[in-house]
Amino acid sequence: MATPRINGMRMNYVPDPEKIEAGVRILAEEVERAWREQDPS
Repeated sequence: MATPRINGMRMNYVPDPEKIEAGVRILAEEVERAWREQDPS
């Protein structure tokens, strides 16, 4: 079996649900930080 490689933005394998969860959590933190830096109120 070949090693899973990321080609551009397309992934040819199904990633680990745990990795997805971790990625989403990191992404959420980045978004929250950006919102806080904007300070719309």
